[in-house]
Amino acid sequence: MSRTNIIWLFVVLLLAGCSTQVAAQRGAVLERMPARVVPDARYVIYLHGRILEEQPQQPVDDRFGPYAYDTILTTLANSGAQVIAERRPAGTDFRAYGRHVADEVRTLINAGVAPEHITVIGFSKGGAIAMITSARHPRIARPTSSSLRPPPYMSAVSRKSMPSSSAR
Repeated sequence: MSRTNIIWLFVVLLLAGCSTQVAAQRGAVLERMPARVVPDARYVIYLHGRILEEQPQQPVDDRFGPYAYDTILTTLANSGAQVIAERRPAGTDFRAYGRHVADEVRTLINAGVAPEHITVIGFSKGGAIAMITSARHPRIARPTSSSLRPPPYMSAVSRKSMPSSSAR
């Protein structure tokens, strides 16, 4: 299985943990916390893999192929979520960044966003950061045993929207 397909599978399974249905509208991809938080919106904080710290422009792993970062963000936004996707600089300490993301989650909650409308997901190093954040905020949305069944808003992620492994 190619790295791109693994990333897609990871995104689908993690989003399936969000049990709240969303309106059939497109969300947005944000490079940082929004200045104005919308309390009834659904937020996804996506934490990229370490490869993006090392290769900031169109990263490609010798073994797993391209990291479809922009496609992942667009697909998440197409589900109706406000996707917060900050790019970390090279060498970022994952523990310190986990505390930073935990502060962002706290900001969203303090602005009136329900914890179950906040999902923190990540790939590779971003996955480690997501676990640190989740440990600090146990009420935020997370995958459950029902995560094998995609929720209705996941129609944006379909076989048609996934790049094939032969497209590398």
